Amino acid sequence: MSKKTALAAIVVGVALNNYVYLHDLILQKHEGLIDLGTKSAVGIAVAVVVILAGVAALARDSSG
Repeated sequence: MSKKTALAAIVVGVALNNYVYLHDLILQKHEGLIDLGTKSAVGIAVAVVVILAGVAALARDSSG
């Protein structure tokens, strides 16, 4: 994975993570709290994996 692709993965992962948390607020289905369901938990897990893959790719590229 190139540095540009790794950075893009990190940016996309962070954006996805933020969207999952803000989705409840965007749809205005909240009652003052963010309520994460199963789909949200899966979305957060995917976002974190994408972020970690990008960070790992950058670390691997910079070490060698």
